[in-house]
Amino acid sequence: MPQRPEALLFDLGGVLIDIDFGRAISSWSRFSSLPVQALRQRFQFDAQYETHERGEMPSAQYFKHIADSLELSATLAQVEEGWNAIFVGEIAPARVPVTATPWCSVMRAWRGTGADVVVLESRSKSHRGLHRAAGPSVGQSAIRLPARRN
Repeated sequence: MPQRPEALLFDLGGVLIDIDFGRAISSWSRFSSLPVQALRQRFQFDAQYETHERGEMPSAQYFKHIADSLELSATLAQVEEGWNAIFVGEIAPARVPVTATPWCSVMRAWRGTGADVVVLESRSKSHRGLHRAAGPSVGQSAIRLPARRN
């Protein structure tokens, strides 16, 4: 007989919370003389992105990298505003209709069985709290969100 899992791990971005980097590009396009298509091509999930997501690069340094690579005339606060525009909202489970049980209900049900429910998220300081606004019931449904460093 299969055993009940002791813990369930969920990734936050793209699994529990829908993210759309096109929203960031759209926001940043106001500060660039480059066409939107060029911004899309220049924005990369590069080494700086990975370093920032792991919390090993301060947000201000990463936002400067974005501004430089996309030739933005924006302030760092405006780059951050665009960066934080990526959160769309909670994602419904893939195997049920969008109007059916959201992930938070699934997570609470598993917690009710005694399983730990843990949400993994970016360690980026700039996203701290914003995912909770996009999906407020996600944090309430998990036992913990890992601590962030920067």
